[in-house]
Parts: sequence; C-alpha cells; structure tokens
Amino acid sequence: MNGRLTASSTARRAEVGQVAIEWLMVAGILTAVAILLTGMFQPVLVEVVRSLARSVRTVGL
Repeated sequence: MNGRLTASSTARRAEVGQVAIEWLMVAGILTAVAILLTGMFQPVLVEVVRSLARSVRTVGL
C-alpha cells in the first residue's frame, strides 16, 4: 500500500463524508425550524417557563 489509498478506501471515505454532510444538513434544517417556532410562539414559551419557575419555587419552599 505504501501510504496510497485504494479505490475502495477512497470510495468509503467519500461515502462517510457524504453521510456526515447529510446529517449536518438535517441538523441545520431542524435548527431553522426550532428558531422559527421559537419566534412564533415566544409569548407562550415565556409564560410556560415562568410558570415552571413558579412551580419549582413553590415546591422548594
């Protein structure tokens, strides 16, 4: 082998790289959807977090 890549190992590396890029694209799409939904439902989220904080404080007392 002498440090050379064979055709099959090069193909495997390209396939692994493609799979990694596909997962990064999925993660990017999910992040964009999460940001969009957070922007649309921000008042609801704020109220939920405040209610949760109130309940935790109440249980802690």
